[in-house]
Amino acid sequence: RSKYRLGKDYLSCEAPLLTPPPPNITKLDWWMSIPLASGDNSSVQVKKLKDANTVHREAFMVCGMIEKVNEAVEYFKRHHCGNKANLNHTYTFHDDPYNHG
Repeated sequence: RSKYRLGKDYLSCEAPLLTPPPPNITKLDWWMSIPLASGDNSSVQVKKLKDANTVHREAFMVCGMIEKVNEAVEYFKRHHCGNKANLNHTYTFHDDPYNHG
């Protein structure tokens, strides 16, 4: 389900790249389930992560995935969009209105 969280136009030349995580990501010791695309947030859960190993493991995965997705999309845009490529790192899919009904 979560792979559909990126906007339908994410690979368009005009769409920005994903915003990288904050430098203090390992200080964030909580986890939140992703809200439903319908906007129904009744099933959203927030939990405190129990140990430092889990925090570091989650941070490593988030940082790595965002970096590699951005790398792939940037490569695509540089080869297909020319000067129209939006290479700004400003897209946060949690804030995308597409994901909230």
